[in-house]
Amino acid sequence: NPRLVQECALSAGFSPKQLVVIGDRLGNTAAASVPIGLNTAVRDGRIHSGDTVLMMSFGAGMTWGWSLVTW
Repeated sequence: NPRLVQECALSAGFSPKQLVVIGDRLGNTAAASVPIGLNTAVRDGRIHSGDTVLMMSFGAGMTWGWSLVTW
């Protein structure tokens, strides 16, 4: 749910420019959501070498996961 992701990110102090949300365009891509979003951000020039990237995903049944990496 793109709105849920945006609300959680804004509550955590992230700006809309820092978010990559693909659900509004592609729908539910399940396990592919994080790699598709990462590819989108790299192609858009939003991620550069040395950037810290937080990747997170929410799933059905309140499952979630995240990873913090240096690109």
